[in-house]
Amino acid sequence: MGNVVVIGGGPAGLEAARQARRAGHSVQLVSATPAGGRATMGSLLPSKVWLHAARGHGNTDAAAIVSHINATRKGWITQNSSELAATGVEFVQGQAVLTGTNEVVVYSGEDPSPVRTLQGDAVIIAAGSEPSFAPGVKPNGDRIIAPRHTQTLTAIPEHVVFVGGGVTTTEYASAFAALGSRVEICTRGARLLSRGENEVAEAVTRHLETDRGISIHRRTPVTRVEQVGDLVHTHTADGRVIESSHVFIATGRAADLSCLDAGGTDSSSRFRRRPDGGLETDAQGLTSVPGVYAIGDATGGTFTVAKAVHEARAAVRAISGEAVAAVPSTTASGRVEILEAVYSDPEAAWVGPIGSLPEVSTNEYELVRRSHTALLAAHIHGTTDGFAKLWIRKSDNTVVAGAAFGEQAATLGTFIQLACNTGLTVEQISRVPGGHPTIVELFSA
Repeated sequence: MGNVVVIGGGPAGLEAARQARRAGHSVQLVSATPAGGRATMGSLLPSKVWLHAARGHGNTDAAAIVSHINATRKGWITQNSSELAATGVEFVQGQAVLTGTNEVVVYSGEDPSPVRTLQGDAVIIAAGSEPSFAPGVKPNGDRIIAPRHTQTLTAIPEHVVFVGGGVTTTEYASAFAALGSRVEICTRGARLLSRGENEVAEAVTRHLETDRGISIHRRTPVTRVEQVGDLVHTHTADGRVIESSHVFIATGRAADLSCLDAGGTDSSSRFRRRPDGGLETDAQGLTSVPGVYAIGDATGGTFTVAKAVHEARAAVRAISGEAVAAVPSTTASGRVEILEAVYSDPEAAWVGPIGSLPEVSTNEYELVRRSHTALLAAHIHGTTDGFAKLWIRKSDNTVVAGAAFGEQAATLGTFIQLACNTGLTVEQISRVPGGHPTIVELFSA
């Protein structure tokens, strides 16, 4: 077994390091941040704590929520660091730069001299992503904020305008509205969650409007935001100016490939890139440079932890000499279908090639839709407006995709994801009754 150098300490890098050690490799993990990753610590973790508080768990005072975020972050970093040490992974703190074939130079702070030079038989780039902002639509850390600034809020925003219509906006808007903020959303799209399954995304959008009282400005690009004293002015492309106490900018993320770009043009140009800026790879994460793999947000596409973890495992299998055929998948495309979940209240989830599937039953696919009105658990919790959908390929009766909206939609989505990736038929699913009363009973006969 050889030496593996992992660049990045987020979920992708941590999983790659753990799996590489289990496979018998020596491993160095280089990270500019403590073990946990920027996106997790600055966006994912805070959003879930705010949502936790919005659901009535614990104190809903801003100071208490921020304290909970900080305590959780500290505990999570400690746990990750302990696990790495216990498995024999060497954690190297610093900024990594890939300068040559499988050579990683590590810098610390502003010191121009490298503190370490590492040579790997394989290098895994798991450098994560950075928020992307348009000119004139950028946070200032005061009243114009981004996800990372929710860790320092001293009060629940009185009136917040969100710029963006993706998962981050949907989750935070749901949380702030539940905590008493007046919320408006400016999105370029006709609805929120443009990547999501149509009916599910429409249901989330409608719920936030009618049940949470959120004003959603569809097809409304924002051209500029400016703070004027204690107010923020949001300027839209149609000439409106929306005045609020805060603006929250969540306009997407882009792959952070500074570990390549800092190595100079000769180093960076060796790598082929996707149109969205991520690194181009094969099915097991190998880039255009032999011995260098890329996983997670560094590859562009959809930025989820589930995708990152799956790609980490595939890359380590390849480094360890396993054939491509050893990667488990029973889907027609030959890839593992990854669940996307939105932890708003209620939740939303989808898995599979939903964008290419019909919205009604056809000769090729049967579309099965089940309402939460069939669930005792939904009646108990007063959440019967939820639903779930399955796309079934008629030729073999297997589940190829699914979507859900409502309480515990992410849990049900995981159940559907398992069916998609193991070739289960509807009959096989329905033969196994779920626990009563639970969400998984929805597809039990």
